Amino acid sequence: MRVLVYGYYDDFANFFLNVRNFHKAINKEAEYFFITPNISGYLTWDDSNKYLIGSKFKFIKNKKSSYERSILADINALSILEGKDANDTIAQKKLDEIGDVFCKFVPDVVVISGDSRPNSRVVRFWADQRNIRMLYFEQGPKGTTLISPYGVTANHIAYSIDNEYSMPSVTPDLVTYNPNRWQRYLDVLQMFSSDLESRFDLAMMLRKKNNKKPMKLTPAKNIKSRLLVVLQVPKDINSIFHGKFFSINQLVIYLDKTVPKEVEIVFREHPMYRGSYDKSLYEYISNGDRLLLDSAEAGVPVRWGDYFSMITVNSLMTFEAIDHGVPVALLGRACYGGLASNCEFHNDLKEFLLSTYKKDKSVPDSDEIERYLKNTFLPGHYRSATKELLSNVAYRIEGTK
Repeated sequence: MRVLVYGYYDDFANFFLNVRNFHKAINKEAEYFFITPNISGYLTWDDSNKYLIGSKFKFIKNKKSSYERSILADINALSILEGKDANDTIAQKKLDEIGDVFCKFVPDVVVISGDSRPNSRVVRFWADQRNIRMLYFEQGPKGTTLISPYGVTANHIAYSIDNEYSMPSVTPDLVTYNPNRWQRYLDVLQMFSSDLESRFDLAMMLRKKNNKKPMKLTPAKNIKSRLLVVLQVPKDINSIFHGKFFSINQLVIYLDKTVPKEVEIVFREHPMYRGSYDKSLYEYISNGDRLLLDSAEAGVPVRWGDYFSMITVNSLMTFEAIDHGVPVALLGRACYGGLASNCEFHNDLKEFLLSTYKKDKSVPDSDEIERYLKNTFLPGHYRSATKELLSNVAYRIEGTK
C-alpha cells in the first residue's frame, strides 16, 4: 500500500513518521510519501520519500496546462476572499507541480491535513481525479484526533459522523517528540515569498502592530443579557467554504441590528490573531454602546456563566460551550451530531437567538456528548501521541476494522 500524506510543520511530519512505523507492522508493503509547503516538515521527514512544494519560492517553467475556470477559482479562493483578482497562472502551476508528484508516486491512499487552503485543495483535486481513497486528518476537541473520509473543517470537526472502527488494544505509552524549533524559523522566512498563503500570513503579522490595544472585557451584570460571538481567523477561508453567507464584518453588523437592544454582544478574537482584524471592525465595536471585545490570550478561560448562548462559524470552543450548558449556533458547514444548532439562514439564526434568550432551548447532557466523541474521534492528541492512537490511525489508513 502506497500512502501519500499532505502535512505542514515538523509536528505533522513526526506524527506520520510514527504512523508509518506502526503501519509497517500491520502491512510490510506500506510505503509513505510526505509532501509539504513548509521547510520544517520537509526537514523532519527522515527518508527521501518527500517533496517540498516549490511554489513557495518558484514555479515550474515551460509547462502549459489548461484547466476549467471553476477548478482554478476553487484553488484561488483565498484571493477571491480578499477581494483580489485571482492569478490563474499560479493555480495552474500548483496543479501541475502536485500532479507530477501523483504521477511519480501513484498512491493508493491520500491523507490530507485539513482541506481549505489552496495546496490541500490541489491535493484533494488530484486524488479525486484519480479516484484515490482520501482521509482527512486534524486535531480534535478534548485531546482527541480526527481522521475522517468525509472531510474536516479548518476547526477540527467532521462534516458528518464517521462510523466507529473496532480497534485493537495497545499499551498506551507516550511517543515523545522534542521538536527542533530552529526549523520553524525557516518557516517564518517563507512568509516573505510570493505564495498566496505566505502573503496572507505575513499580512496578519503586520496588521497586529498597526491596531491599537483593544478594550478590556468587564464581567456581565445580567447573565441573561450577554451573547458570545467567537470570531474566525481574520479573512479566514473557512468563512467562505464552511460559512454560507457571512463575512466577519457582515456578521458583526447583522447581529448588532438583529439582537434585542438589551443584550450585550461580546465578540471574542481568535487568540492567535488578536489585533489582526480590519481596523473598521474595531472601530465599529468601540462605537457600539452594547458591543464588547474579548481579546483574551490563548488559555484564558471563558466565564461561561455570563452567556445565554454562543454564535460562531465553527470553533474549537464549541465543545467547551456545550460542556458548560451554553447553546451554540453554527453558521458553518459542520456536524456535531445534534449537539449544536446549524443556522444556515438568517431566519434560523433569529429563531435560535429568540429561543435561547427565553431559555426555551434544551442543551445536550454529558452522555450525549461522550457518545458523539466516542463515535467520531480517536482518543489522544497527535502532538503527544500514544501508541494506541498511532496504531488506530494506521489501521484506519489500512482500511481494516
